[in-house]
This record gives sequence, C-alpha cells and structure tokens, in this order.
Amino acid sequence: YVGNSIVTRMGLYKDINCFYAALVVLDSNNNWPSVLIKFNYNGDTLWQKTFYSGTNNVNLYFQGMNKSIDGGLLITGIFEDFTLSQRSILILKTDTNGNQIWRKKIVSTNVNPAWSSNRVIQDSATKKIIVAGYQYLGSNTIYSLIMFCDSLGNKLNSFTYSDFMYGGGFQDLIQTKDKNFIAVGQNKNTVIVSGSNSMKAQLAKFDISGNIIWKREYDTTAMVNVFNTINEMPSGDLILGQELDTLNTYGISGLNTFTKIYRTDALGNIKWKKSFDFSKNNANQDILSSINFANNGSILGTVWLVSNPKPNPYILIRLDTTGCDSTTTYCLATSIEEQLINNVHIKIFPNPVSDKVIVELTDFNLNSEIKITNVLGQEIINAAITEKKTEIDTRDFTDGIYFLSLSRDRKIIFTQKLIKR
Repeated sequence: YVGNSIVTRMGLYKDINCFYAALVVLDSNNNWPSVLIKFNYNGDTLWQKTFYSGTNNVNLYFQGMNKSIDGGLLITGIFEDFTLSQRSILILKTDTNGNQIWRKKIVSTNVNPAWSSNRVIQDSATKKIIVAGYQYLGSNTIYSLIMFCDSLGNKLNSFTYSDFMYGGGFQDLIQTKDKNFIAVGQNKNTVIVSGSNSMKAQLAKFDISGNIIWKREYDTTAMVNVFNTINEMPSGDLILGQELDTLNTYGISGLNTFTKIYRTDALGNIKWKKSFDFSKNNANQDILSSINFANNGSILGTVWLVSNPKPNPYILIRLDTTGCDSTTTYCLATSIEEQLINNVHIKIFPNPVSDKVIVELTDFNLNSEIKITNVLGQEIINAAITEKKTEIDTRDFTDGIYFLSLSRDRKIIFTQKLIKR
C-alpha cells in the first residue's frame, strides 16, 4: 500500500491470544480500501484481508469494530461516493478468519445525504446491532445519530439527538452493566467562537429502544470541546476522555487542544477531572483516543498528537484511579483535594505537604483506616480513623511522592497522590 494516513481510532479489538485491526489504506491506483488484519500478541501478522467498495469513485472506510455475539466480527464505517457527493453507512460482518459473511450499505434520504458511523455494538439479549455516529440534516446541521439494525444489518430505526439547531455528533459508544448504552461526543450550539459554532462535550444514556434515560453536558463552550472516548469501570463509574480547545475560546488565534480525563459515577456526576497538555505546543491537538484498564484497576490510554510532524505520534499513558501518574508532570496537586466517593465527601489538604496532612470526612465509621505508601509500595503510615478530621504528621517523610488510601471494611474506596516538599 502507498499510505495509511486516514486514522481509525476504534478499529482495534483484543481477543483471546490475538488482536484484530481494521484500517484504511491507499493503494497504487489511488483508491482507499480498508484492511482487516489479525496479529498475535507479539505483533506478528497472522493474516490480512482487503475490502473494496466495488464501485468506481467510491471509497470504503472502516471506522469501528467489535465482536458479534456469535464470535464473529462486526465492522462499521462509511462509503464515500465522490460522484454523488454522498456518504452512506457501512455495516459488515466477517467470521474470525476475516471472511465476509454479509455487508450492508445504508443510504440517507435527506437533501444532503451524509451519515457517519464511528462505533458498533451488538446487544446479546435482542441481537440488535447499535451504531453511533452523526447525520447531516441540511447543509449546516449535524445531529448525533443512533441507529438500530437487526442481526443481519438491516436498518430498523434511527434517532437523532440535539439540544441546539446546529446539532453535534457521537464519537464512542459502550453498553453498560445494566444493559443500557452510553454514547459520548459533542453538542454544537449558537455561541460563536472564532467564527464557528462552539460546542460542549456531551454524554447521553439510552435504552435498547432509543429512549433517552439522561443527558449531560460538560465544561465551557469552546471551538473544540468533545468527548472522544468512554469506558466503564468494574464499579460502574465512567472514565471519559475529552479534547478541549484553549486558545480560540479566549480569542487567541491558533488551535491548541489539550486532554481532560473525567471520572463520574454511573449517573454522570463528576468525581474528579484532570487536565493534561502532553504536546506543550500551542499549534497542536492532543486527542485521548482510547481508554482501558490494567489488571490492578489503573487507567490506560493512548493520546494522539495530531499536528506533530509525521508520522503523527501516539503517547501511551497510565494513571491511577484518581487520574494521576507516578510523576508530577501531568498531575498538578492543588492546595485542597476534595472528592465525593460512595456518598462520602473527602477533603485532603494541604497538598503538597510539609509538616502535616489533614483528612476530613463528612462521615466515618470504626472500620475505616488511612494508609500512606511510597512509590515502591512500602507502607509508611497505617492509622484507624476515629473522627471526622484526622491529622497525620509528615515531618519525618523524605521529599517525594506518596499515596494516601482510604479503606472501609478492608476495601480501598479512595486513593490520592501526595507530594512532600
């Protein structure tokens, strides 16, 4: 292939003993087909299959992939028709060897027929296939799109969502533990920033019939403010990756977006949020493309530095459950850290610490304790909590990074990084 500059963020699936990758490539005839590749855990290619649209001047772009309930692969994407200026949704199913079982092309009937599908999931109970993306409804109106299909990819119905006339779009989709769904993306509105309609990051939960259960918007209106990825923790809490513009919003020319990571409860209420500027370049974009979890519960992510010189680099990050890494570079401690965990308000201050650290709780019981460990995991302090306000002497601590954990009934419910100076 000549190139592969079209990025597919959701086109990777981890299976038992292998990975599947769905990619878009450029061939020697200047066509853009898509390829499906199977790798082992060492990165060796086991097989590769190429998929064309089958029509001249129509490209086929894979955008998202997931496992079907019968063990095959479901791939979603778009047909790009340059003759008709049309985008149609692709849903394709293969077996585990990459052999196509069926493919569907779903065409919009609107004046400006353009659909895009970024993510696909199959519901195990109903066997419905759910696709998340966006749809044009006129020349300037883009609405968030959820589409429901039967198990063979035939469209059943679709829903568009927007609180504003300029719409938005869904970038990622998960099925939650209660068998409902949450889609994330952005909502565009009438507030103008640097000549364009601004947006807010959005989070929407809906059921298998497409009924909205609840919706949330986050942060300020900005030229770019979008949730690109979401994942659900074993506890039911949500981890969200946001891209937020920091320049155009304040009337400064140039586009600089940095990453924010949120942890919310199952209803979308914020527990904490952290900001990261990995590129530290005012002309760059940092996009948190995917989120997953390590075996110990820590957060794993990939950050795409869009405007860096090619090949556009990715950064791999690993954070603890409070959104901090093991350095101070991207986790700036503030004087007061306040969290709401399991309906208990927890306040920790000061941070950084010098002589003492204070932990305040709105509620406590005799089965609670505080533990402080160093970066090697060695226990420095282990103390029972006997009142709502606990003071811990840190004068003998050497300068560096520590972790304060709060446990109830021998289960850790909260961990916070401390910096001793």
